[in-house]
Amino acid sequence: MTSTRNALPLALIAGLAIGMLAPRAEAQLFRTPSSQVYEDAKVIRRVAEITRRDMPRDLLGTLVEQSLDTLRGKSGDFEYQYATWQRIESGKKQESSSIAPEPDEALTEVKIKDQLAYRLRIEIPKRRMLFFGNDRVWVDRIEARFTPIGGQPQALSVPVNAWFDSGSERVWDLPAVSSEAEVSVFARPEAEKSSLVLTLSRASLVDNPDSPYYEVVRRLKSTNDAVRERDYRTVRNLQDEIIALLEGEVGARGVSPLPAATAPPGVTPRPTTSAAATGDDIYFELGHIRELLNGNDDDRREALFRLERLIERTKPKI
Repeated sequence: MTSTRNALPLALIAGLAIGMLAPRAEAQLFRTPSSQVYEDAKVIRRVAEITRRDMPRDLLGTLVEQSLDTLRGKSGDFEYQYATWQRIESGKKQESSSIAPEPDEALTEVKIKDQLAYRLRIEIPKRRMLFFGNDRVWVDRIEARFTPIGGQPQALSVPVNAWFDSGSERVWDLPAVSSEAEVSVFARPEAEKSSLVLTLSRASLVDNPDSPYYEVVRRLKSTNDAVRERDYRTVRNLQDEIIALLEGEVGARGVSPLPAATAPPGVTPRPTTSAAATGDDIYFELGHIRELLNGNDDDRREALFRLERLIERTKPKI
């Protein structure tokens, strides 16, 4: 069993490997989206192989999501070339409010706000709290301020003019799946305090089957599931499949594999010994690498060099 002390440095290695991908892109080692994902898959495979059930799930999940965004052709906050948002609920946000009678039957505004919203549900529960029945509620209108994905902000007011009995609900669809949506319901109870529940449903991102990377995307989504389950064997096997699927395209475009760990200009490599690195050695070396990552381009190149050397030194003997 891997000790907590040993697991931490290994997780940090994974995080640093992920963090180094951006500087390498700046150095134009990744010339195409597919070549970047190809190299990412090798990193994920290596981390899964080293850490096994101690996989740093948050870090690997982030790397997988970045690869998915790359292959889907993400061009904005919620815009993709090879995926579309569909009115299929992937999650929801719910707000429960208590409204009381106001003088002159004045209306109370109840708000809810979320991203990727496409549907509003208005519900009057049968009970308020645990022991009190709910009074019926008059809903006057719905006002929405929303921004369709890829579009401009819009505002809309929809009259409802109806009584909602205790235990009833009604659904209203926004005109479009929205990157941002704020919806207000103007209502009042008939005679006593009452509860009103608003729910916004979030859309699902659906991959287009005509995408040239559809099969790779399918395996990346399965990788996310395997990472959550700490199934390192499946993670490793899926990365092998991704590498095989992309190898032809990457090779055809002349993208060279990752270079060997050689010292960048101006960096004097530390002498190495055949002794295995101890937990303290790894910990302090990672601290030094972290400091270098916050420096200039030369510092980041040295950090990459030190990281690759550290991975080689901690490679398990088979």
